[in-house]
Amino acid sequence: MRNEELSTPTTKERVLRLLESEKGHYVSGVKIAQETRLTKGAIWKSVNSLRKDGYVIEGLTKKGYSLIPSENTMSEGNIKKYMHMYADKISIRTFEKTESTNTLAREFAERGHGQFTAIVAEEQTNGRGRLGRSFYSPAGSGIYMSLILRPTLPPAKALYITTAAAAAVAEAIESVCALKTDIKWVNDVLCNGKKVCGILTEGSFKQDGSLAYAILGIGVNVFPPKEGFPEEISGVASHLTDEPLYELRSRLAAEILERFIFYYSAIESKPFMKSYKKRLCWIGEKVDVISGESRTPATVIGLSDNLELEVEFEDGKRKLLSSGEVSIRRQSK
Repeated sequence: MRNEELSTPTTKERVLRLLESEKGHYVSGVKIAQETRLTKGAIWKSVNSLRKDGYVIEGLTKKGYSLIPSENTMSEGNIKKYMHMYADKISIRTFEKTESTNTLAREFAERGHGQFTAIVAEEQTNGRGRLGRSFYSPAGSGIYMSLILRPTLPPAKALYITTAAAAAVAEAIESVCALKTDIKWVNDVLCNGKKVCGILTEGSFKQDGSLAYAILGIGVNVFPPKEGFPEEISGVASHLTDEPLYELRSRLAAEILERFIFYYSAIESKPFMKSYKKRLCWIGEKVDVISGESRTPATVIGLSDNLELEVEFEDGKRKLLSSGEVSIRRQSK
């Protein structure tokens, strides 16, 4: 992990924030220098570095620099302008590339960054999923973000965070993209039967066993990867659209954050439960319950009030499954 990722805004970030605030308009070099306290040479170097990161910045003599609106990047300004309720409650830090937004968010949390600090990356080189799985995170095609939370929930109810997030993501996709969604217990959002979003919640505990903080990681496949999905996941993973819609990722990220924070504000009362249950898929269908190397056939019965999945095995016995122990996979018809 690079130390500068955890430091105060770099010169490049200061220039970007100013250009973001005037996106589509020219900002004179004099104004940039006055507001950032940078030299002409430092401004020029920052602009060139931002261009290498994929930002489209035009420069004209006597007019200055202009950040051209582009779907190629996500930024705090781009996301917050689509937030209507909670923009003032959240802090968003964006990065071109990181190993894992969850890992970086944990670093931020350990350094004392507050609740609702969001880490957003254009690309993850080692994105993680539940049960040690990886999450494919190529540049420019998805939303990869992690949110620092400092919940007062007892650890036994930490699963509420994941399920609230799943409901928020599903609702946001339906609202912004007009697509029908399903939720595969416990943390996957599906469109047309394929995974478009994975969610990973990780916690850090105090000596008394209570939560010090939680990291909520959300990955959404928005556009098709340029190289396609890896062969091992191509049959189960999908994306939301082939159309390069203007700032779709920023709009969707904003909607997800708004809906999640709304649910989180009263999370112990489970305000997300109706939405989650409504979209829970495979009720009444045959699945394999997977634990380690073993697979046991079962039928999905429903969801308990504690968000455990109820299944019935072939011998007629029923069991409530814990998300930390098993996963399920639909049986081939």
